Amino acid sequence: MIRTGRAYRQSLSNRDILLDGTRVDDVTVDPLLGPLVDARARLYDLQHEDASRDILTVTRNGETCAITARLPVSQADWWAKRRAVDLGLDIRGAVHLPSPVEGMGEIWSLHDAAPMLADLAPEFAENVQTQIARALDQDMFMVAATPATTTPGPRVLRETDAGIVIGGECLAPAAAIANRIAIWGDTSFICDLDRPGLAFRCRLDQARSLIDETRLVFDDVLVPWENVLFHRDPDAARLMADSLPRYAGFGFLQRLLRVADLMIGTVLQSGRDMRDDLLGLALWREGIHAHLTAAVALGQKSPAGLMMPNQSLLHAGRALALSRLTGALPADMSDHSELLAFVQRLTDKDAPGIDMDHGALAAFLRSFDWDSPVAIAERIAQLDAPMERDLALV
Repeated sequence: MIRTGRAYRQSLSNRDILLDGTRVDDVTVDPLLGPLVDARARLYDLQHEDASRDILTVTRNGETCAITARLPVSQADWWAKRRAVDLGLDIRGAVHLPSPVEGMGEIWSLHDAAPMLADLAPEFAENVQTQIARALDQDMFMVAATPATTTPGPRVLRETDAGIVIGGECLAPAAAIANRIAIWGDTSFICDLDRPGLAFRCRLDQARSLIDETRLVFDDVLVPWENVLFHRDPDAARLMADSLPRYAGFGFLQRLLRVADLMIGTVLQSGRDMRDDLLGLALWREGIHAHLTAAVALGQKSPAGLMMPNQSLLHAGRALALSRLTGALPADMSDHSELLAFVQRLTDKDAPGIDMDHGALAAFLRSFDWDSPVAIAERIAQLDAPMERDLALV
């Protein structure tokens, strides 16, 4: 089923939110957080409007569902998701929020891993299927978490008959206005963001114009057993770590493409002669676009039979987009400090010199076809013996 913007707004009541130390009584009308709520609410409402319904929704088991939530089984599904996300990114402020594909990508990865998780942790197999079905059907705003580097991450404090009790914290962009979050580790679970004991600590950037980060704090938060995907299982955690990068990166890269368009448009509207800067931005933009398009055109079947973007092209596109950001940025962005701050926040760095993060690098190394170049080199060079190579890094 699909939600309305009103239902989404109502789901955000009674939250413990501090913005730079100041309490936010109603996130839906806060001067900074409110426009982000408006953007997501508008996306929900567009699903009901005649002009956009066919782009944003699909019928599943007799119910109207968000097309961005549907399991991708073909290239056509990915083209449809890309059209839907593009429409959503046209909403003012939406580019500041994770796209639906970024949140749902983790659920598709969970679907891929479900058969193997059932072997590793059969007692949680029903939970996994229930949480997948819930995510596909309920149209919740789901976000992803990253570990906090200076404090303990979410961890199990104790077990009860009702579930596990969680303490610690993580970084979770947009969590203050989202509905659910997936926490991955040796114990992995889905947490509803209206649970008692959750606190949202948001910080503004230096220009005090954008949300720089959100810390999600767990203070004795009870997670029901039905939301637990596996518990104290390092093998299951490693399996999910391998599966998680398969889909969510597509949504991130698509959002970065829209940022490139925003930057080009901003430079053009400045009226200054910045042809060299425009060339760098346009080349950067087209590099992102090419990798997104090729990743779908050369899509691959996942272990569970879904259509996933070509993994090598997807991760290479992300790496190139981030590593070439420095050269693409105009030399003088002094008139557009807010846009520059957003680009830096989106890439999770304090400065625009970007290196590929370890997780994405590992995903690329695993997905790249190392054997074909070696075979070509052996054939063309007419080598007598196979080349020895050390791919211990892969």
